[in-house]
Amino acid sequence: MVFHWDVFERQIRVEGPVTHAPEADSDRYWSTRPPDARVAAAASEQSRPIASRGAFLEKIDATKRAHGAEIPRPSRWGGYRVWAERVELWVGQPGRAHDRAVWTRALEPTEGGFSGGAWRGTRLQP
Repeated sequence: MVFHWDVFERQIRVEGPVTHAPEADSDRYWSTRPPDARVAAAASEQSRPIASRGAFLEKIDATKRAHGAEIPRPSRWGGYRVWAERVELWVGQPGRAHDRAVWTRALEPTEGGFSGGAWRGTRLQP
């Protein structure tokens, strides 16, 4: 993952394996979403073509009518976990003398994902 804030001259880069979040975590997060967001997410077949915006709004209305106020979490809707094994921070500086640092750790596979060892940090040249 990369988070870049150009206006602040900052960047964070996170590397590591990605796994699906447990169903219970996805259910818990789903329940915190605003009702309209749950309806739209349940109605959407994300990134698939649709004839028009009107057609999508009709799918949303149909989903509301079919489920009422309690929209169940679709099985296709869930989260991911990134197991950080490398994190790099970059801060822009005048004259391109940027400030960079990296932290790394070893990951060991476990039944529920990964377990991380101790972090080691070092500075990097830009």
